[in-house]
Amino acid sequence: MRSRLILLIVFFVLSFTAAMSYVGWKVIKDPDTIFLISEGNAKWIRFGEPTKLKIRHKEKISASFSVDFKSGRLNKDNKIFFRVFHNASFWIDNVLIYKTSDSNLQWKKTKNIKLGQSFEQGIHTLQVDVESDRSHPSLLLYSKDLNLVSGKWWKVTTDGKNWKEATESSQIIPNPISRMFDRVDKIFFSNIFLYTSIFFFAFFLVLASEKGRLPAFIRPSYFSASNIRFLMIIAWTVLCLKNILVIPMNMGMDFKGHIDYITTVASGFHLPYATDGWQMFQPPFYYIISAFLLKVFLQITSFDIAVKLLRIIPMICGILQIEVCYRVMRLMYPKNNTLQTFGTVIGGFIPMNIYISQAIGNEPLAGILTSLLVLWQIKYIQSERPPSRGQLIIAGFLAGLALLTKTSALLIIILLVLTILLKGFFNMGNRNNQITETTRSIITISITAFLVCGWYYIRNIIVLGAPFIGGWDSARKIVWWQDPGFRTIEQFTNFGECLLYPIFSSFAGVWDSLYSTIWMDGFISVYNLAPWNYNFMLSLSWLSLPLTLFLIIGFLIITVDMKRSCQDGRLFCVISIFLYLSAILYMFLTVPIFSTGKATYALGLLPCIAVVCTEGAKPFLKTPVLKSMIAGIVVVWVVCSYCSFFVIEILEALPI
Repeated sequence: MRSRLILLIVFFVLSFTAAMSYVGWKVIKDPDTIFLISEGNAKWIRFGEPTKLKIRHKEKISASFSVDFKSGRLNKDNKIFFRVFHNASFWIDNVLIYKTSDSNLQWKKTKNIKLGQSFEQGIHTLQVDVESDRSHPSLLLYSKDLNLVSGKWWKVTTDGKNWKEATESSQIIPNPISRMFDRVDKIFFSNIFLYTSIFFFAFFLVLASEKGRLPAFIRPSYFSASNIRFLMIIAWTVLCLKNILVIPMNMGMDFKGHIDYITTVASGFHLPYATDGWQMFQPPFYYIISAFLLKVFLQITSFDIAVKLLRIIPMICGILQIEVCYRVMRLMYPKNNTLQTFGTVIGGFIPMNIYISQAIGNEPLAGILTSLLVLWQIKYIQSERPPSRGQLIIAGFLAGLALLTKTSALLIIILLVLTILLKGFFNMGNRNNQITETTRSIITISITAFLVCGWYYIRNIIVLGAPFIGGWDSARKIVWWQDPGFRTIEQFTNFGECLLYPIFSSFAGVWDSLYSTIWMDGFISVYNLAPWNYNFMLSLSWLSLPLTLFLIIGFLIITVDMKRSCQDGRLFCVISIFLYLSAILYMFLTVPIFSTGKATYALGLLPCIAVVCTEGAKPFLKTPVLKSMIAGIVVVWVVCSYCSFFVIEILEALPI
């Protein structure tokens, strides 16, 4: 067992090294990965303006950079080193000295040019006119001969008339909408009396329960994980019934694209191709169900009401996540009601599940199918007997439906195959029998999944030349980009904007983006139509800090206890989160738009998040006082999470 565990660690280390090498190549060499790396004292600079939410289609954007410098006589062999995104013309004292060609795609390679002629000593002006069609025009330049480096003291203009100081590309100017909300600290302390009251109520109630001093009419069995689960489902149902017709029809990420897809299918049950519209690259399962329901609803009500009623699909998916989380927690902690309850509450009331499940889109359906596969895999890991043919067919059926709902489900399919292979690797007592069993399992699941979804991906290959088509794929011939349009190292290392101004804090970096979309609706569903209760929702930025800490601690505990955690499924949860996080980071790197760092891509890992968070909290739940304190914190968090998305009034849309 020990030697196999070492081999497993070596395998993951080698895989991680290979993946990081590939990412390094993308950053340093791949011209399509717009990652701006400064060189020495020279900084990438651009025209500074607040980030915008709108989608920018392919259009040429120009900016002129200028700097005055004093020098002695300049000779024709003096060199200027530069990198520019994307094309540029270089002028000294209004004399053109160099112009890049339109075919210049090697912008990641630092180039040098010679002045080509002499200039007398004195004060000179260097001007660089930059043009780009898929990001903000940016420039990096340095020259020892001219004693120059690019920096924020340069001047820049986009209209040739109004000049201002340049902005370092690493400095992201917030979108104005993010500052239309009060800072988190102000909102949090304005409600501190309410939060304190809820905290102490929960604290003393749990402490009394721990010491056996509850009032006679309150039985300890009332606090069982099973009962809490039912209360959560009832609360979720009430929220859905209240909100389903109240929330504005066009709330949600890419709402129009989803509705176009649904109505296209409903108009004649014709499945569009990925090139036919904005969201039509998505697999069709969710849209087929929605189209059928739309046809039914249109028989009894208006189009607007029928569209709102389509929210019943994501809402049911959100409610089912509670049940899945509960069943996973029972498997993980069969004799510990406290840990079962803690994990069920975290998984069921995590804000990203609540807000995304109230908007039209395929994310919640893909999420619940992925969660069911997570539940299946944890059962499989813990089971001492091989799965029956029926269980394998169920897994294949779920895998096929997940892939027919969203292509990102491919990640959970990879994990499914890896889980079966690893269990076979660790249980090789009867080598031939184990190889046969492992092969049988993978083949059965693969065939079943292919029968469910294979037709769609074969269709893509025949028509479009590839099975998987992304929203930004060039094959769709829908060319677009969005702020910030590039990546810098600061967008991967900075964190903190979401603790003060979480709305659209995704522009600041990937960690702010993930934090603001897992613990609150950082994209205000999208962009500004969500009628949430912002006093509660923004407070979640601080109230979720303890849970984030538990997640980090849980990662460390499970990783250190690898030998035992690989046998009960906890290591599987960590690997799942790590894989999805890696995929999100990769997408954030290679598709530099503000929404690629959203946590809802990992919605199907709610049970895994609940397990890891529970492991992190576990050491603090062993004494009555600490347990009561954590209960108080969690209850305040639950109240805020629930109240944040329980619609009271409809707000006017903010200007985009």
